[in-house]
Amino acid sequence: MIMANHKKTEYSARLKKFYSTMSNAIKLAETEEGIPASEWDYSLTTIDFFNRYLAKYISCNWIKVQFKEVNEGGSYRGGYIPTDKENGSDACVLNDGTFFVFYVQGDVNGNGDGTAWFNFDLNGNKGPNKEGSDVYQFLMGKTCMSKNNCFVCDGFTVPSIDGCDLSASKNREWVKRYCEGGAYSCARLLFLDSWEFKDDYPYRL
Repeated sequence: MIMANHKKTEYSARLKKFYSTMSNAIKLAETEEGIPASEWDYSLTTIDFFNRYLAKYISCNWIKVQFKEVNEGGSYRGGYIPTDKENGSDACVLNDGTFFVFYVQGDVNGNGDGTAWFNFDLNGNKGPNKEGSDVYQFLMGKTCMSKNNCFVCDGFTVPSIDGCDLSASKNREWVKRYCEGGAYSCARLLFLDSWEFKDDYPYRL
């Protein structure tokens, strides 16, 4: 029990640090650019986007990773391995050994909307490398990622749930059910809980 509580405390601190670090970097970049993050150029490639807006504020050691399994929604399960393949996913290793897999989804449906996704792994390349356990999704971008799948994501945030239903995204019990049914929603639950792992958190760390 003591070890479990220690892990919860450690993981909570890493999530808070990542969220604070990225939020501050984006705010600084918004000030320098003179426009909000929702108006940045999401047609850029992942690395070009990062270098244009965030490289001054976030120090990255870039690696490529290959996911062992990708679901239909584009998120991954079962972990990942380093790869030399050119088409591998870009991952930014931070100074503390944590890292995030980063990709920019631009010009969705040809309407100019775009979103940048961050899959943050809070214990680096240690297992289990699974969403909800040690990997959590964050995003930033334009107000709507697409016409039928709306996210409020000005600045840096966690995915909302149930489309554009913001009231649902603020309802803890509703969000918890989404987390139980799809681990991509768990960052929203932890956000509501001030990044603490409550006793009823659905996944084993």
